[in-house]
Amino acid sequence: MEIKRIDLNKYKASGKEGHKISKESLLECAQMHNTSEYEYVGGEGYLSPSSIKTWMKCPRFFYYDKLDPDLKVRRVNLKMHYGSSGHKAMEILYKKIMKNEVIIKDEIVSYATDYYQRGLEDPEAPMDEKENLQASEFDEVVGTTKDNLVICVEAYVDNKEHEKVGQILNVEQDFLMTLDGIPFYGIVDLETSSKIVDFKFAQGSAGVQMRKSDIPGDIQLWTYEKNYSKPGAFNIIIPPPKTKRSDRQLVTEICRTDYLTWADEDFMEVTHDMLREIQAGRFTKRGAITGGCQGCRYKESCNVKHSC
Repeated sequence: MEIKRIDLNKYKASGKEGHKISKESLLECAQMHNTSEYEYVGGEGYLSPSSIKTWMKCPRFFYYDKLDPDLKVRRVNLKMHYGSSGHKAMEILYKKIMKNEVIIKDEIVSYATDYYQRGLEDPEAPMDEKENLQASEFDEVVGTTKDNLVICVEAYVDNKEHEKVGQILNVEQDFLMTLDGIPFYGIVDLETSSKIVDFKFAQGSAGVQMRKSDIPGDIQLWTYEKNYSKPGAFNIIIPPPKTKRSDRQLVTEICRTDYLTWADEDFMEVTHDMLREIQAGRFTKRGAITGGCQGCRYKESCNVKHSC
């Protein structure tokens, strides 16, 4: 497998490291470096770990979510938004550390909760739960999720977890590489001198959303390793019981070097199969998404437009 790492700083309007590339420049850059046989390489001109994971769960869902012009719309759910809000807090925290600024816990928490609230009110990204739950149920879920977010961020700062990661090199850093001529784009949460850290915010009991048994198939850490040539680790941030606020043990680190089993040839076989099927217009219903077909947001369109 041939790996080519592209220096995105050459294509960023600001010309400064640490600034993410614009969508327009990224598309141009990805198309320029696409030397594969495929005309379609992701809706944005590149593939990402999440797009491949979506395809593996259900190609039909991938079609509706990424390609169907009638249905393609930016949608989110509370679980996703909870994680995004937590990531925003981590981003602000580590950028302050890189600038040697004083860390004020309440300020970091406010960044997270303000981001969370703005997302709830964004008309361009409707929440799935608003359609699937009664108003009172939705409000209850929102309240619980927001409480967990506050507990997690407070505990992360209280436990001084940010002092345990080592020398910080980059925060929210984007990258582009090609694997056998196919562009892959991603954003890493935190790069240290020794590893890549990816934050996962879990809402339930310890390990409920990420277990060691989940790691062998994780494409995200595999792509990080290929681009950065250093190990990656999931830092799973789980809300501790409210009754034990004085003893907050909330971060579980699972390092990929111990558990990742993706082989290069396996990954590329999945990628090539996916792109060939897309090029041929074949989107088989697999239904392995969370909640199965009954919980799929596209189930009505799927049943109408396709015979399964």
